[in-house]
This record gives sequence, structure tokens and C-alpha cells, in this order.
Amino acid sequence: VDALFATLDADGSGTLEVGEIKASLKRFQEAERGTAAREKAIRETGERHKQRALTAQSVAELTEEVEGIRAFIEDMRAQEAAGNLPLRERLGQALISKNLTTNDVLAKWEGLVSRNEQLDKPEFRENVLKLLESMGLDKGKGMKDPKRLAEINSLFDEMDEDKGGFLDRKEIRATLVAMMETATENKQARKNKEARYKAQLAVVSEAQAELRLQLEEDAAALRDEE
Repeated sequence: VDALFATLDADGSGTLEVGEIKASLKRFQEAERGTAAREKAIRETGERHKQRALTAQSVAELTEEVEGIRAFIEDMRAQEAAGNLPLRERLGQALISKNLTTNDVLAKWEGLVSRNEQLDKPEFRENVLKLLESMGLDKGKGMKDPKRLAEINSLFDEMDEDKGGFLDRKEIRATLVAMMETATENKQARKNKEARYKAQLAVVSEAQAELRLQLEEDAAALRDEE
């Protein structure tokens, strides 16, 4: 109390005059306003930092999504370039790109005419390999590629629904049509992915630029406060 009185008693007379009391009251009010202003500034700074953190999290999630789409597209392109797509899709793509119909293909397949419109597994395998070679998909491996032979054998087994060991023209035609439909659908799906990638990339670029600007403004505000 004595210390407070001494602070208020500006002239040290031992008594408080009205002017001294008013001056001290003004100082207290100004100090209170200053404290309130600092507290408000602290709250505003905290809220601003909170918003920046939420924005940064959103930008990070968008960036992660875009990078995932890009990785998918690059992986698909690499598989196509290396010829690692499933046999069904490679054949379907090739038939479409060469503008071939099922009749074009079946007319060249040996065995369909020579033995009652049917092919056994070795004949089917040979005809598929010839088709791949004619379309530039064989890369000179042919019968020497165990993985390719296994794919063709597996495809034959899938098509041979009655497990009779032979495929007729109808079964082969249906499979070729399904291959082309699947290849068309997958091609469109990749186009959609690429379109989404471009659209999301634009969104992410804009969001990153906005976040960068906000952070620069925050840094400038801190320098002004100092």
C-alpha cells in the first residue's frame, strides 16, 4: 500500500491531490488498454497461426493426392512402354490401334477352318504369338518367354469354360470383343486420371502460392512488430 501511495504521490508531499489522482488514474487506464491491446494481438496472432496450420494441412493433403495420381500415371506409362500390361489389355489395345475386327483376326488363325472350327491349346498359343508378333508386341521372344507362354495358357484355360480342351470360333470372338471393350474402358480411365491430375495440379499450385503469400505477410508483420 505504501509503495502504491508513493507512486501516486508524484510531488512527494505526503498527500494526494486531485490532479495526482487523475493523472495516476489515466496511467492505469492507459496501461489497462495497452494490456488489453496486447492480449487481443496475442489472440489474433494465435488464431492466425491456427488458420495457417489448417491451410498448410489442406495444401499438404492436396499435394499428396496430386503426387499419388502422378505416380499412378507414370507407373501405367512405364508398364505400357515395357509391355508389362496384362495380356488381355495388350491385345485389346493392339486390335484397336491397328483398327482390326474380330473377323480380321479369326480369318488368319490356322486351325479354325482346318479342324471343325476349333483350336486346341498349342494351336491357340501359336496363333496368339503370331498375332503379337504381327502387332509388334512380341519383341522377338515368342516361345522363349515363359511368362508370356504362361499368360497365353492361362487365357486359354479361362476361355475354355467347358474344359473340353478346345476353343471354338464363338468363344474366341467373345473374348476378343471383351478385350477391346476392356482396353477402351481402361484407356478412358487413364484419360480421366490425366485430366484430374491437370485440374488438381492447378488447384494445388494456386493453394501453395496463396499459402506462400500468407506466410510472407506474417513474416513482414513480425518484423514490423519488432
